[in-house]
Amino acid sequence: MSEIRNLVVGVDFSACSKSALVQAVRLARHYGAALHVLHVIEPLVAEELADAMAGSATEAKEAVRLDAERHVHQWLAEVGADDAAAVGAVIGIPIDELVDKIGQVNAELLVLGVYGVMGELGGTGTLSTRCVRTAACNVMLVGEFQSGPYHKVVACVDFSETAARAAAEALEVASMEQAELHLLHAYLPPWRRLLGYQKAPAGVSQDYRLRYVRALTSRLQMFADELRAAAPKGTPEVRCELVEAVSYGRGIVGYAQQIAADLVVLGTLGHTNLRYAIMGSTAERVLRELRCSVMTVTPMSVDAP
Repeated sequence: MSEIRNLVVGVDFSACSKSALVQAVRLARHYGAALHVLHVIEPLVAEELADAMAGSATEAKEAVRLDAERHVHQWLAEVGADDAAAVGAVIGIPIDELVDKIGQVNAELLVLGVYGVMGELGGTGTLSTRCVRTAACNVMLVGEFQSGPYHKVVACVDFSETAARAAAEALEVASMEQAELHLLHAYLPPWRRLLGYQKAPAGVSQDYRLRYVRALTSRLQMFADELRAAAPKGTPEVRCELVEAVSYGRGIVGYAQQIAADLVVLGTLGHTNLRYAIMGSTAERVLRELRCSVMTVTPMSVDAP
């Protein structure tokens, strides 16, 4: 489990970001981490507000910035954490300012709402998706109605090093919440993945299919045993689940919806999507289609582009 010493949460005053703030406060307290809360005002918005206010443009923009900062403090007071966070409001490009803040404080985790002030328009917001692509740290995206504890946590496993890190992060959160932890391996059987120029076997025997699934089951169980062995006593039960799917992303989304998962944890790079430099296709699909919170875990060493 990676140690979290500094945690950044981006707030845009949407309902989602309020839930993200609550979760960030809870996580910071659990890890004993320093909490950094940042609100970014886009330059055009600041200019338009300044035009409508009396006084010089510089003074008007500073007034807007200070008002936003006061609003952040108000939100923190509402969740009983105003004295436990470093608050900032800046004028700039949100993705740039968030990435800069992560670098400044060496944050291990960024927390955001799944979508922003424009609401849920077809899935994950543009900013949150870009942050997952760009941030050189783990990212948690929080749903609008998920300010409370998580009850069902799903860790997506493809047996890569990054998946092992994701499972450890999921175990930590599940232990904090005393939640169910599901280790999920979504798989595409080889007999369904043959390329067009290859001839499918005349008939894949039932015995071969059974042996294939048994081998995967054994591998997933070994993965779970290693996770349990490294975990402290008192950790929650770990459940293993294999799901056959037409794509990795659809398998993950379908299973999470089936069990009404609160949080899905997955690596941004693994055996199932090595052709991507930072963001894999599986993580992209999950981000777009899930309606619960999502934590994405970076590989051991990934440099932000």
